[in-house]
Amino acid sequence: MLTRFKTLLSGIVGEWKLMIREPSILMALLAIPIVYPLVVSWLYQANQVVERPAVVVDDDNSSLSREMILDLDATQEVRVVERPASIDLGWEAIRTGRAEMMVYIPSNLSTRVKRGEQAHVKLWVNSANMLTYGVAYPGASNVINALNEEIGQRFFFGKGMSTEASAARTAPIVRCERSLFHPTMAYGDFLVPGVLMVVVQQAVLIGLALSVGLRKEKEGQPAPTRWPFTAIEARLIAQLALYVAGAAFAVWGIFPLFGWSIQSPFAVFALLVAFLGTIAPAAVLVASLMKDRYEAFQVLMFVSAPMFLMSGFSWPLDQMPAYVRALASLFPVTPALGALRVLTMKTGDLHAIVPFLRTMGIQFMGWLALAIVVTHLVQRTRWLVSRSGSRAST
Repeated sequence: MLTRFKTLLSGIVGEWKLMIREPSILMALLAIPIVYPLVVSWLYQANQVVERPAVVVDDDNSSLSREMILDLDATQEVRVVERPASIDLGWEAIRTGRAEMMVYIPSNLSTRVKRGEQAHVKLWVNSANMLTYGVAYPGASNVINALNEEIGQRFFFGKGMSTEASAARTAPIVRCERSLFHPTMAYGDFLVPGVLMVVVQQAVLIGLALSVGLRKEKEGQPAPTRWPFTAIEARLIAQLALYVAGAAFAVWGIFPLFGWSIQSPFAVFALLVAFLGTIAPAAVLVASLMKDRYEAFQVLMFVSAPMFLMSGFSWPLDQMPAYVRALASLFPVTPALGALRVLTMKTGDLHAIVPFLRTMGIQFMGWLALAIVVTHLVQRTRWLVSRSGSRAST
């Protein structure tokens, strides 16, 4: 046990010295948790998609069509940018990117409505971007539905019905809805907290792998030790203060600066610290396999996006293939992101994320056992390779 403690202490001191000698490690440890969250938050600071550009071709030019255009322009989702004279000119606006939706009002709109006949308004929406489509199309539909109800109420009111009776006759079923936990439906509020957690993960994985890979470049393969896991673990502990500082910066810096939703900063910070501990064995395992610093960046930057996508944060897990769900269940980021959504959107009570923490604890034990085995196997394999190489040279 004393030997293990000496290995641990020596590794911590050695890592501090390496960070002083090699500023690239320190720069990576600081840049990833500071610059990346700032850039992502800056890109999504608008928070939600609003006022999608639309063109309206009005061949009716009636009071009813003008009312529809004013209602479209007044809604939060749509902004009327042009009123071209023909459908061809409207299509040109969509093709050139000046508009994302075209509304065509036929010349007989007002006439058919006055006759009690059904009129047809045509919508063309650019669905290449599903996020903008999901805003513009419902916005236009809501305007037309509201105008339909208003026209119906005017008709029955003109027949002598009261305002309440006219409304009940036009819309006998009224929908009462409430958006739970995320009433603003803002995309930035939904996405950015999850990205910040992935940033914390990448800071740990890349920082440790970069350090181990760089040391192998400079000094060659490390000498065999009785505690290969501890030798790398010590470097992780030496970097731990920077990881915790990065998590604190995200919670008390990024969240309030950009106004991202958070119920309890202390609960989110506690979750991030628990997440750091959970991914620590996985970071040691990955670092033990790295041959140099370039391999660390190439491998870990490649896996960050797939791990986020398969976590169920941006796409429901039950819509993924069974083997993807099974693979996602192995990574600590999956339950951690689920817990983060609870703490940012629903409640700041840590008791609400106990099931997620329990899963993270089980994953920690599994990754710890696997990391210990793998680090010993890696050391033994490299020792055998170097021994056979020395024999061949003699």
